[in-house]
Amino acid sequence: MRKIELKDIINIYEYEKQREQRIKDILQLKEKRKIHIGDKLLITFENFQTLLFQIQEMLRAERIVSEEKMQEEIDIYNELLPQKNELSFTLFIEIPDDEERKKLITKLVGIHDFVELHMMRPKHENYQYDELNKDNKDSDKQVIVIKGAADKQSALDYKTNRTQMVHFLRFHFNEDEIKQFEFDKSSIVVNHSEYNYSAFIEPRLKHELLNDLLS
Repeated sequence: MRKIELKDIINIYEYEKQREQRIKDILQLKEKRKIHIGDKLLITFENFQTLLFQIQEMLRAERIVSEEKMQEEIDIYNELLPQKNELSFTLFIEIPDDEERKKLITKLVGIHDFVELHMMRPKHENYQYDELNKDNKDSDKQVIVIKGAADKQSALDYKTNRTQMVHFLRFHFNEDEIKQFEFDKSSIVVNHSEYNYSAFIEPRLKHELLNDLLS
């Protein structure tokens, strides 16, 4: 996936004329690229279009017009783009009730370290089992696990003893895992001690994610 460049940005005046349609388009795109994990976590997978939209919105909100400042914003958001053999996503913790949020932000510390992508595949001879399979070698399926890798900002959870409401993570694949992801049943699993849920990756979302991995 190519990086966002200055040439991709349109000026604030032109963007204002297009903004209403762009918002409609990006909402439709994000609808295909999101997945709820339980009732309190939302994951949105990022790509060139979603991050370009965020840049344009930031430039509009901050009234940024100088190319130097625009490039600074581009550089920041390019860090969130998925690289080769990666999926990049934003993890939102959604707790509308104030009292419940105050209680849970301390209980959910470190939740970013417990986000995984699970793929089910038939066993075959000579496959080295991961930890999830070591006590279940008689089943006809095995789980391939890809752990989410959070950015450095998420480490603040442990320093403040309060989880942040937004985290940025990546799933790193090898070539074989990409092939397995294409054909195997896949889920996203969060197995934090205070929050344990999973969600099946529906075909529409998987199609989007395969485009990211193969682009």
